[in-house]
Amino acid sequence: VIWQFGTQNPSLSVRGSATPILLDTKTAIIPTADGRIHALNIDNGSPLWSRRVSMSVGASEIDRLSDIDATPVFVDNMLYVTTYSGQLVAFDMSSRQLAFVKEIASLKSVAVDNSQVYATTLDGSVVAFDRFTGNENWQVESLKYRGLSNPIVTSNYVVVGDKLGYLHSLDKNSGQIVGRSQSKTDINALTSQPNSKRI
Repeated sequence: VIWQFGTQNPSLSVRGSATPILLDTKTAIIPTADGRIHALNIDNGSPLWSRRVSMSVGASEIDRLSDIDATPVFVDNMLYVTTYSGQLVAFDMSSRQLAFVKEIASLKSVAVDNSQVYATTLDGSVVAFDRFTGNENWQVESLKYRGLSNPIVTSNYVVVGDKLGYLHSLDKNSGQIVGRSQSKTDINALTSQPNSKRI
């Protein structure tokens, strides 16, 4: 062990799969169950800054869950974070200013291309936002309650899986479902190989 960093976890949280990411060669971004993202110096673990992303509301502990369970995505100086409590937050890291906040609850990481951010919600909607302004471009609700995976973006399509074992291909411009195939097992998470058409 070279260094450790401790956080104050809430008494109740969602078990997720968020992992740290590198912001640059010296800075790691750590998402935590208390609804914060922390920037740490990777050489010694010293905190550089911290920001609350998730805003919990409600009377019960379940209502106040504020976990960040999706790995943040960093593309072209823009950092995108989704939260269980209902926010998609985008930061312009060149200025460290908030770019936009959209009301969307998710446990899955977003996918990003040159123009849009794609997200799957807790109830199974697939949504595309302008990646700079946060304006909603389209939303598909025909896959609700199928336990969607994170989205993956290709040159022409957005692909999501579901707990029934289906892969759904959606047109990036309209959100229309243009293809579907079935696997032999449920699909909880998708990854793509760099410089490859394989998923």
